[in-house]
Amino acid sequence: MAEATTKEQAADILLQAAYDTRRLDFFDQSAGFAGEEAERLTAARDGAAILVSSRMARYCSEDRSQIRLTNAGRFWALKGGYLAFLKDEPEERQEADAVPAAPDEYAEMKARYIRLRLNTFWWSFILSVLGFITSVVSLIIVVMFTHGVFN
Repeated sequence: MAEATTKEQAADILLQAAYDTRRLDFFDQSAGFAGEEAERLTAARDGAAILVSSRMARYCSEDRSQIRLTNAGRFWALKGGYLAFLKDEPEERQEADAVPAAPDEYAEMKARYIRLRLNTFWWSFILSVLGFITSVVSLIIVVMFTHGVFN
């Protein structure tokens, strides 16, 4: 018995199949996947979701059962598929997911920026309240002068 198709393999198969057609119903395409029917449908759904989240495809039906390739998807379909995209993924993106080298410095910097943000919030809140009070006082003065209270 063959192993079930992984979602990355499904994304690669769907990318190649979608390149050949204008719209691809990925649930129909799941018939060629390995595994039981529920596993095949799940792999097809997850593979399509991967393509959409990586902006290689868009859903083109309301029930999200069909995808259409974007320009990036067509590029990667010609360049070797989704697995080639994973191999060619920039190191910066992988490093961005990594844990920071010095967690203490990171936590200290985060606390400092939160403190600065809160201080800025209170200053802007106080200035907004003062501006509101000034506008209300100006409005009262204008109303009093127009009705002859000071005359």
